[in-house]
Amino acid sequence: MRISVVLPIYNEEAVLKKSLQDVMKKMKQIVSTFEILAVDDGSVDTTSVILKNFKEKYKNFSIITHTKNKGYGAVIKSGVKHAKYEWIFFTDADLQFDVLELKKFLPFAKKNEFVIGFRKRRAEGARRRIISHTYNRIIRMLFGFSIKDVDCAFKLMKKSSLQKIRLQSNSFFVSCELMVKAAKKKYAIKELPVQHYKRAKGESKVTMTKVIKTISDLFSLYKTISL
Repeated sequence: MRISVVLPIYNEEAVLKKSLQDVMKKMKQIVSTFEILAVDDGSVDTTSVILKNFKEKYKNFSIITHTKNKGYGAVIKSGVKHAKYEWIFFTDADLQFDVLELKKFLPFAKKNEFVIGFRKRRAEGARRRIISHTYNRIIRMLFGFSIKDVDCAFKLMKKSSLQKIRLQSNSFFVSCELMVKAAKKKYAIKELPVQHYKRAKGESKVTMTKVIKTISDLFSLYKTISL
């Protein structure tokens, strides 16, 4: 199995070097052939320098640069566009997941187009857990599927299937849009539990403004899907 690893990155200088080393080391333990695509979404810190230094050391490491911040959805689209292998593993570069858990996902790729994680217990505290639980429950009610955690940034996805899904959102809402449209196309989706860890350093990129925008996008998608 050959895998393209897509890492969305925005101002992650505090954890980036350690994160890249972690992903590279653990992917070598999982598959023999892989590439890492680091998508820098307009970072203004030293992220670009760290990425360039890392690229000098590894031939299977590539950098995709957005000259300005376009959003989480735009990052996913760029990663899918540039990935050269049929299977795409998508995860964040903030060390909140253990890449080695991808091992248990691989056997399910034989019969599923999407093998996605759900966080056993979110590590950001009670407030974020309540918001996430409510959000996912609303999604299940609106769209009638049983996915537990649409936003979990730990997904193994078939590129040929992804390319048949037209994603419009450039925001964090893209994860919900992706899963709703994948379910609508009746793609086989397997959901597996993964551990979730607190951020070692740095800050979450989720703001209240983005939460409000996500809610607005959610109901816009519902109107579109219901037509």
